[in-house]
Amino acid sequence: MTLNSSDLSRQRYASADPGAAAVRPGVLVEVAGCGVWISGESGVGKSELALALLERGHRLVADDAIEFQRSDHAALLARPPGALRDLLEVRGLGVINVRELFGGQALLPVATVHLAVRLLRPAAGQWQDWERLQPQRDQLRLLGVMVPRVTLPVAAGRPLPLLLETLVRLERAAASLLHGRRRQGGEL
Repeated sequence: MTLNSSDLSRQRYASADPGAAAVRPGVLVEVAGCGVWISGESGVGKSELALALLERGHRLVADDAIEFQRSDHAALLARPPGALRDLLEVRGLGVINVRELFGGQALLPVATVHLAVRLLRPAAGQWQDWERLQPQRDQLRLLGVMVPRVTLPVAAGRPLPLLLETLVRLERAAASLLHGRRRQGGEL
């Protein structure tokens, strides 16, 4: 079978089609109106962070597995798989029904992903070399949608809920500034 260039193009960008879907591990929370995909190795504290954010008034979308879908407007939407809806698994506590414990207002059935945060426990010698003046940033592509990602170092005593809330505020302020400059026709 021979493929022509349009066939290859369709195969390469098939995941960029509206409605395309994927399931990935992690936690999806809404913090101050911003959908945040939290990822990291097993046991790094993703679900514990989500629990602390719930206590601070933010909302859970999905825990453990996240269903992603590309929208018609090239946005990345996230929702929980049906069997995991309303549930949060926290090591040492078991499976928590968030609706029963925090109420329905603590849940969101679907959210647009604006930011990805990777939790990383630095190795012994890496901590002192970690960049102090700016976050470690990159981007990831899922279903043809680029999502900004920040890596947050995890260590005992770090106030991760406060750090994540602050990160969301910084990202929103930067996006607002960028949008204002574009609207005014200024240099970026």
